[in-house]
Amino acid sequence: MLNPADLLLYLCTDFSLSLGRPLNEAVEAAIAGGITLVQVREKTASSRDFYRLALQAEAEGADYLGVGAVYPTGSKTDAGEAIGIEGLAKIRAAVRLPLVAIGGIHAGNALQIMDAGASGIALISGILSQVDIEAATRNIRRMLESRRRKG
Repeated sequence: MLNPADLLLYLCTDFSLSLGRPLNEAVEAAIAGGITLVQVREKTASSRDFYRLALQAEAEGADYLGVGAVYPTGSKTDAGEAIGIEGLAKIRAAVRLPLVAIGGIHAGNALQIMDAGASGIALISGILSQVDIEAATRNIRRMLESRRRKG
């Protein structure tokens, strides 16, 4: 379980804003300064560069990887090209870290994403755009838990 203290000072990375410094150096400096949580979020990285950054993050102690956009998404217009189930499966095969998939996920494709190796899913419109948010959330949660028990 996440320690609430870890949320105190949260850094989202963005290489384009790091004044040309290598990402690992910028993150190390932020940690030395007291950052409590780092999310590697490189919106402009190519799939290949992000893949490399994910293998390095694992080697340096990352807790999990947020992976996506798995499918095209309207909530993040600059998400880049979707990686699809195939991309998710490739990342799953390359790392041991838990993967949290995001991007275009809803009740109709959630199980397919879990079957491709995700440890969990992050949803936006798949929950927030539903008429009955509570029921939609409960439905997806039941599906995921049922699949976990069978798997």
